[in-house]
Amino acid sequence: MSAVDKVIEENCKELQGINNLEAQGTNKKMAPDHCFLVAFLIICSTSSLFQAAEIKAEASGDCQRKCGDVEIPYPFGMRKGCYLNEVFRVVCNESTGSASLALTEWEVESINTLTHTLRHKNFRGITLPFNSSRGPYVSSFPPVAGYHYSISKAENKFVAMGCDYLAYLIDEDTGKVQGSCSSLCNPNDTVPLQLSSCSGLFCCEINFPESLRNLTVWVWRTIYRTKGWKNQCAFFTFVEKDFLSFNKMKFPTCNESYVVPMIHEWAVGNTSCNKAKESIDEYVCGQNTECIDYYPAQGYRCKCNNGYRGNPYLPQGCQDVDECSNPEDHNCPLKTHCVNTEGNYFCLPNRTRMLELLIPLGNISPLLACNVSWS
Repeated sequence: MSAVDKVIEENCKELQGINNLEAQGTNKKMAPDHCFLVAFLIICSTSSLFQAAEIKAEASGDCQRKCGDVEIPYPFGMRKGCYLNEVFRVVCNESTGSASLALTEWEVESINTLTHTLRHKNFRGITLPFNSSRGPYVSSFPPVAGYHYSISKAENKFVAMGCDYLAYLIDEDTGKVQGSCSSLCNPNDTVPLQLSSCSGLFCCEINFPESLRNLTVWVWRTIYRTKGWKNQCAFFTFVEKDFLSFNKMKFPTCNESYVVPMIHEWAVGNTSCNKAKESIDEYVCGQNTECIDYYPAQGYRCKCNNGYRGNPYLPQGCQDVDECSNPEDHNCPLKTHCVNTEGNYFCLPNRTRMLELLIPLGNISPLLACNVSWS
C-alpha cells in the first residue's frame, strides 16, 4: 500500500466515524458517501493528466509576436519558422509599426484566435462605371487570399453607393443570391452630397446570411439620366457593421475609390478534421482542444476544450482555467468549497478540506480509499 493510499484510507475512516456519530439517535449508520464521492472524483480528475498526444510543435519560442501595437499570435508570424504557412505570414514595417498580410494589401489591426477573425482597415471596394444601357453591369471582387479566409457574415455588411440602381450580391462558389438592395436619388439634387447614413438614399446595404469567399455584383439601372448626375458610377464594398463614418465619404466618382475597415474569418488546413487527424503534419490543434470543420474556407479550426483557455494552435496553448480563483466562475453552494481540477472543478463539504491536498498526487486506489464497512 502506497503512502498516498494510507493517508486516503485514514481520512475515509475519519469521515465514516463522523457519519456514524451524526447517525446516532436514528439507530442507523450513514454510508460513506463522502469517501466514495472523493475517490470517484479523484479518479476522473486525474485520468486526463496522463493523456497526451504527440503533435507538431510551433517553431522556436523566440519568435517576435508583436508589430507595433498589433499582437501576432500563431499560426500567424513574421519570419520563417514562426508561422504555419505563407498564407499566415505577416510583414512588419518597423518604422511605422504597421502589420500587413504578405499575400494581400490588408493592413492588420487585430488577430483573434478565439473568434478566428482578422480585422484590417484598408479593404478596397470596386468602382463600377455606367453607360447608356440599363445593364446588367457585372463586376467581381478580387478573390480572398487563399482558401483560408472568408468575409465574415457576423461582422460585416455589403454597402452600395450610387444612384438609381438595383444591386444583387452573388456567391460565385454556390451561385446563390445573398441579398439585394436599391439606391435612389432626388432628381432635383444636382450636386453630390455627403452621406450621413446608408438607408436607400444615395446608398444601400445588405446583411448577407453566409460568410463568403468569392463574390460578384450584378447591377441593373432603374433610371438612366442624361441630366443631373455627371458621374455615372457606383461604388461597392464590404465594411464592418459598426462603421459610422459615412459622413466622411463623398459621393463616388469614376476615378475615386475608398478603403474601409473590414473583418475576415480564417481557418487552417485545406481539409476536414478527420482527414487532418490522419497525418501529424496536417493536424495543428494542440492538447486539450477540439477540432471544428469550417465552411466556406474549406479547412478546420481549433478550439480549447471547456475548462481551458489560451491559443489552441500551440502544443500546450490551452491551459487549465482555475474556476475556484473567482467565485463567479463556479457554483459551489454554502458550506462547501471549490476544488480545482484539470479542466474542471468540484465542490467538497468544508470538513473534507484535507483531502483536496491529495488530489494532485493522483494514482489513488478507489478500493483503498473506500475500504469502509457499509454495515
